[in-house]
Amino acid sequence: MEAVKNQTTQVARSTSEQSQGAQMISDAIARIQKITEENMDVSVEMNMAEATLREKAADLQAELAKFKL
Repeated sequence: MEAVKNQTTQVARSTSEQSQGAQMISDAIARIQKITEENMDVSVEMNMAEATLREKAADLQAELAKFKL
């Protein structure tokens, strides 16, 4: 009877450890997802800034072309 109790206790402990491990994996995936979304936002912002800088550079070149040296 004691052996069955010990096995039941061990199964319960193992189940708890597996549950904790699964939760840790879930938390890690959530953090990765958040970081991925943040990186995507930064990438979009950088692309918009790059487009603005290209436009400003083209405007500046057009203005400089008006001057003759």
